Amino acid sequence: MRKELIKRRFTKSLSTYHQKAMVQRRIAKRLGEMALDYLPVKMDKVLEIGYGTGFLTEEILTRFDVNQIYLNDLVEHIPVNLKQLLAKKDDATSVEFLIGDAEKMVFPCEMDGIMSSSTVQWLEDKTAFVRNTHATLKHGGMLIFNTFGPNNLAEVRELTGQGLHYPSVSEWKEWMEMYFTDVKITNETIVTTFDSPRDLLRHLRSTGVTATTPEFRWTKSTFMDFQEKYYERYLEKGKVSLTWDVIYVKGRKI
Repeated sequence: MRKELIKRRFTKSLSTYHQKAMVQRRIAKRLGEMALDYLPVKMDKVLEIGYGTGFLTEEILTRFDVNQIYLNDLVEHIPVNLKQLLAKKDDATSVEFLIGDAEKMVFPCEMDGIMSSSTVQWLEDKTAFVRNTHATLKHGGMLIFNTFGPNNLAEVRELTGQGLHYPSVSEWKEWMEMYFTDVKITNETIVTTFDSPRDLLRHLRSTGVTATTPEFRWTKSTFMDFQEKYYERYLEKGKVSLTWDVIYVKGRKI
């Protein structure tokens, strides 16, 4: 995967992401709710990988009393809404931005918690992510994140042959249990609907989700074929559907 393409697409979508990415907002909210079940309300250090426009950041700052929060993202630009969120935070919470590729960075250690929302699917080496987050946590610390499963965006993948490789729940279970205890993995299927395939593609573009295969290019003929098949297979009650296969993962450092 080309990280520069990911960086470019998400930078371009920053102005629309916070308003349009309703599935990602919903996921971040659920992660925040999960975290309350497993993390202490007061924590010294927390790391968020892939803060984006701040959906999960807001959940963390609203639900927890954190002395130091480290925010990592591939994109250097800090969105206006995230700046506004941080301006309103408790002055007792210190914020440090760690800009760069999470797979190449060495993060501060002894974290109470590491969280990530709708980011891990973009990482090239998922097993290294599990191993490295384990090393970054303190003993008893929690890793809580979501990723997406093999049926994610299944409709688009079927019609275009394009998309990421999404590991299965069983693969994530195997990797997590190598390093973590109290591992829990759950699935959620979210179905969104759109007025047309064109609107669906615009939505994906406005949230940066199209940063997959740089060689793929839409032409008039490929789009017309895509649209015709989409209507034929996935039209119901005047709307076309798009499926999100969400996987939620948590584990405690042994």
